[in-house]
Formats: sequence, C-alpha cells, structure tokens
Amino acid sequence: MVVVQTTNILAQEFQKSGLDLDLLVNLFSEWKSLGAQGEDAVYEFGKDVPYERPHVNSKKNVLRHVHLVPILDAENKIAWDKAWVRESRRTSNRALVYVDDGPEKFLLIAILPEPVAHAVSRMLTPQDKAVMTRFAEIAESFIFTGKVIA
Repeated sequence: MVVVQTTNILAQEFQKSGLDLDLLVNLFSEWKSLGAQGEDAVYEFGKDVPYERPHVNSKKNVLRHVHLVPILDAENKIAWDKAWVRESRRTSNRALVYVDDGPEKFLLIAILPEPVAHAVSRMLTPQDKAVMTRFAEIAESFIFTGKVIA
C-alpha cells in the first residue's frame, strides 16, 4: 500500500489557491502504485527524475521531482498533450518535489511553479540554493526519522 504524506509548505500552497490537496495526494498515490509503468500512465505526471544536487545525507539523487502538466505556458501545454497522445516522455517547467523512503512511502514537499522550476533547481542564486537546501533537509528528516519538519 502506497503511503503519501505532505509538508505544511505544500498544504499552505494548496490552501492559498483554493485547491484540494487530497486530489493531488490520491492521484500521486495511484500513480506510484503502478510501479515502473507509472511514469507514462497518468496524464498529470510526466518525466520523473532525481536531482543530483543538493545532496541528502551526502548522497545525490535522493531528492526527486516529477514534471507536472503545464498550466501557464500554452506552447508547452500543446507539446505536453502531443507527447501524451504519442505516449512519449512529457516535460515542463513546473515540478512536484518529493522524496521516497522505500517503494511505498513518499513525502510531497512542494511544487516549483512555472516558469522557474528548472532555474530554482540549478541553485544559481542564494535564494534558490536556500530553497533547495531546505528541501534536502526536509527529505533527510523524513528518511531518517520519519518526521515531517516543514
């Protein structure tokens, strides 16, 4: 059984926007329960890959992100839809940051919005580095203590 928790960071984002976080949690849970074939099985989720940086407990590729269907960039949305029809890999500049603690235990940390998701993850500014470092701290706590610290 897939267990998905969320941070208060993500809950507050959803509360501010008036969206239902439970819908995302349920969709993510269903998607992850599909295993290896899941990446291409759910429209809302695209390419699923780890971040090389920042490291979590001195290890790279622990903090992860999955590309989300674009909502602001019309051209990217058209490309997403075409890739969905062709059953090919979908990418965007909007990402759900998460960590897994085994094959069935996940923590959804935050959504990096369009158009800055990739820029933030490159950590070229002190602010972006601070954001990504905080995500790594949250991931480390979840993996090693089971606690959600944010």
